[in-house]
Amino acid sequence: MREKGLEAFVDSINNGVCRLLIGVQSTPVDMPLHLLPVGTSEGSRLLIKFTELPKENNSNKRKIDELLKGFHEEFVTKVKENKESSVED
Repeated sequence: MREKGLEAFVDSINNGVCRLLIGVQSTPVDMPLHLLPVGTSEGSRLLIKFTELPKENNSNKRKIDELLKGFHEEFVTKVKENKESSVED
């Protein structure tokens, strides 16, 4: 079974930076060598695959937004209470 992805050719490696030529158009991309598989060297052929992240990332953002909204509402309420109590004094 053949995996789908983009083929990359390692064109050069200098000072820990790897120059990849990506896809049939050989689009150049610089990538830190430490992010590539161990043993990668000039002339290596690599397969770049993409994986969609779970939708949980969006639900986590919503939870954070709800918490921030709650904190903001609580802050506004306390500011109003402080103003009202200072007027009464």
